[in-house]
Amino acid sequence: MPGEPGRGAYVEYRHDGQEREVLEVRVFKPDPELDVDCAERAAQDGCVSRSVEVGTLTVAWDELVPNEDPGRVTVELAADDRLVYAIYSGTPIAGDPRTQELSVPVSTLEAIVLDDRLAFRTTREIVAAGESIEDWGVEKNPDTVEVPRVG
Repeated sequence: MPGEPGRGAYVEYRHDGQEREVLEVRVFKPDPELDVDCAERAAQDGCVSRSVEVGTLTVAWDELVPNEDPGRVTVELAADDRLVYAIYSGTPIAGDPRTQELSVPVSTLEAIVLDDRLAFRTTREIVAAGESIEDWGVEKNPDTVEVPRVG
């Protein structure tokens, strides 16, 4: 994501002709300024944190605003060596997203941020696996907007 702090990926797609869906995953160096703090997030419609083996896992959400915004879910891992976000928007959020059927469930977002391969250092095998992924390409998918890869 050029010009943005941290490293990450942003995927925007349509699932079965439905509304636009977005999945964003970003990894940062630990930074208390970027941490989601439920006590300080009065504007959030919902926010819960719990301790996990590697740090603090937070699920925060903004609910649907009719005719404007479907809402979004942010799952964050604040660990000693990294801060990881997974953000989903698409299926309208009405209440606690942990109890809703989202096309990307909260449990999947949690699994993403808890994956220890999402860090500033990784194995050669993971790099090779990433390089083996074929380019999506606008020619194969005319509705796709091509975004330059970031090294």
